Formats: sequence, structure tokens, C-alpha cells
Amino acid sequence: MTTPTTTDVPTIAPADLIAVRLLAEGYTVFQIARKLNVGESAMCMRLSRMRDRIAARTNAHAIVILARAGQLDLRERTR
Repeated sequence: MTTPTTTDVPTIAPADLIAVRLLAEGYTVFQIARKLNVGESAMCMRLSRMRDRIAARTNAHAIVILARAGQLDLRERTR
């Protein structure tokens, strides 16, 4: 599997971006699910589908891909 280039990365949904931003801040999938009022399995599925769309192998890889593509500003904090 190759890492997508910046131009190859599809724009992800705002709800997915919030979840990824929370991952980048150190939240667990369980904590993110509770914060966004969804079940843990639903959050796992949401993140899995998002990773598939952007060709990320792990959640950490997704953070890097989205940051490099300019979709995730790691200097921002989620409220």
C-alpha cells in the first residue's frame, strides 16, 4: 500500500474530522464516542471507513495524512 499524495486525499466529512482531531489530542475511541454521543462500535466503524477512504493503515497514519493534506490543523484544539 502506498501513501496517498496530498492531491489524492479526498475531503473527509466534518464529523470524521472532529473525531480525528480528538484522536490527535489523545482521546481514546471510547472517549470520542461518548463525547459525540455515539456507540463505540459505531465510532470504530466510522473511523475504519474514513481510513479506507484516505488509504490510512492506522488512526495515527490518518492523522498524518490529513495534516499533510491540509485538512487537519494540529495547532487547533477541539472544544
